[in-house]
Amino acid sequence: MPELLRKFRAFLSVATVNVRRRLGGKALAVLSNDGADSGYVPSGGFIGSVREQFAASIVLVLGAALSVAAFLGTQQYLRSGERQEFDRQAAHYTQTVVNSTQRYEEYILALAHEFEGAAPMDRFQFGEYAADRLKRYKGLRALAWIPFVTVDRRREFEEKAHEDGLSGFQIRERGGTGDLVDAGPRAFYLPIYYAFPFDKDRQFLGLDLYSLEESKRALDAAGDGGHSVVMPWSRHGSAFPALTEFQIIRPVYDSSGSADIGAPRKQRLRGFVAGALRLDTIVESIVDELTTPAWLDIYVYKRNDKVDTDLLLFRPSGMRNGKTYPLSSRHVMDGLYNRQAFSLGNMELAVVVKPVTAKYNFDSSVLPYWVGSFGLLLTLFTAYYLAATHNRARIIEQTVAERTAALSDANISLHNEILERQRAEMEMRRAKDQAEVANRAKSEFLAMVSHELRTPLNAIIGFSEIMSQQVFGPIGNDKYADYVGDIGKSGTHLLGLINNILDLSKVESGQFRLNEQNVGLSDGISEILRLVAELAETGGVRVDSIIPRDLPDLRGDKQAIRQILLNLLSNAIKFTEPDGSVRIGAEIDGAGRLVLAIEDTGIGIPEESVESVFEPFTQVDSSLARQFEGTGLGLPLTRSLVELHDGSVELESKVGRGTRVTVTFPRERVIGATTH
Repeated sequence: MPELLRKFRAFLSVATVNVRRRLGGKALAVLSNDGADSGYVPSGGFIGSVREQFAASIVLVLGAALSVAAFLGTQQYLRSGERQEFDRQAAHYTQTVVNSTQRYEEYILALAHEFEGAAPMDRFQFGEYAADRLKRYKGLRALAWIPFVTVDRRREFEEKAHEDGLSGFQIRERGGTGDLVDAGPRAFYLPIYYAFPFDKDRQFLGLDLYSLEESKRALDAAGDGGHSVVMPWSRHGSAFPALTEFQIIRPVYDSSGSADIGAPRKQRLRGFVAGALRLDTIVESIVDELTTPAWLDIYVYKRNDKVDTDLLLFRPSGMRNGKTYPLSSRHVMDGLYNRQAFSLGNMELAVVVKPVTAKYNFDSSVLPYWVGSFGLLLTLFTAYYLAATHNRARIIEQTVAERTAALSDANISLHNEILERQRAEMEMRRAKDQAEVANRAKSEFLAMVSHELRTPLNAIIGFSEIMSQQVFGPIGNDKYADYVGDIGKSGTHLLGLINNILDLSKVESGQFRLNEQNVGLSDGISEILRLVAELAETGGVRVDSIIPRDLPDLRGDKQAIRQILLNLLSNAIKFTEPDGSVRIGAEIDGAGRLVLAIEDTGIGIPEESVESVFEPFTQVDSSLARQFEGTGLGLPLTRSLVELHDGSVELESKVGRGTRVTVTFPRERVIGATTH
């Protein structure tokens, strides 16, 4: 704030010099009661000057205060807008990082499920499975199967490993010199049996992880708690692994039909699966796949006692040049930032994104300075006008005493008129600015909705179709197939709602353009009847059609007319009870107009609510009605599309007896229309 006031004081001094230069010094001469240009010298010294120019002084003080307030208010408004935009983008980005990171824990859990049943993976199946996962998920660096082997089964287990192609395999432990030696007798062992990549991890096959103190604590915690445990990882067994390298250890319990589900966890323990992750690779893959803002720095912290203590990862923004160092946690949490805490196994993490300084520089906008300048100039000119008017009035009063009262009244009236005009002009300008801001906000909102919702919805629908068709292989569970179908239907339904909202917004803003052509209404009605046949059959509703064979074509937008028919028919079917009926008919009336009528025997609409159903996002609630889905956009969009065709929509309804909707298209749009 002091920096802003310093800049504004500098601006005031420059503006004052410019005004004085433009007015040739007259304004400041009048304001200071110099009086050299008028020949009038006020009496009473400084106090008399202030008293005589009281109005101008008040205008100067109040105008300067209002100009400063306008300057600071405009700058605060711009800051608020920038903050909201940052919060929206940053929250989406941090959530994506968290979801993508936690998904790797789900991959380890999926591997654990492969060893729980009656027929666990063999070594070759594990190799194919692991190779596929490491290829698809860049942050996954290694996978391993660690079976639980009791001392009485040790010899049998080692012989089975030899038969499995692991010649020379034996359960080992680290000796005093760090070399791997034959493991001593213990109650049980947890050796590395399957490992991928095999060529890089072969030297560690057979190593009893329970003999390592750091691994023993993690294995005990995972086995007793039945959850994932995270610990540092280094491929080559280094004592100082990288901060971003972890391994997730997940216990595997016997879930086959012969397992005693009521037994303690350790008695049902089959072993552990382990997956090695690189957090920096995971974050980089997310950055590469998303349209990531280039102005965000990414910090990942390890949390202890709900406090961000250890910086694990720092990825600088692409806008930074040269070598970049991370900020301290205190500076990261100062100003603009977005933080989200999450868990990876038993490890608490937090991801923080912070914009670079150059992205959000609130002092760089010239709009607040323009607003302040305008207010200051208006203040100076108003004060000058008041002072000059006062001096002229005094001169006239001294020379022509008999006209003083009349001239004073005229001057006050003129002054008030000018102030009113200035006030009206400012109100008009403010209303225009507000309208432009609202229109721009609506346009940006629609663009954001189109990009942010349509794109992921299309992806969801497309992927759900691929999964439902099982293009890449069977899903493995019928429930998942049902869920995939539900996802696809929900995505298609939501995409239709979004399209309706966007279409209605285009119509209301005058941006909807008709692609006019000759439309065969008979064929169009038949097509729509086929589309709603399943809906009618599901609801137990009979649909009848009374359409003349010689019904003429209609001049209009084929897609819009199709939308009108679909909205009216689907609404009629949806609000009709089972065993009810819906009838659609069309004819040419005596004036040559095309009249389309849809009549149902549904629940009806109260008379006082007939007009409200044409308001967007409005649904009438009736005690006779079922619970229906919808957003209330069908009828408003239908009326808008009909009116674009110069037509009209009428609705007649009675509660419990049904509804009749009549759509009338003008004679000019009926091809070959005649009057009777």
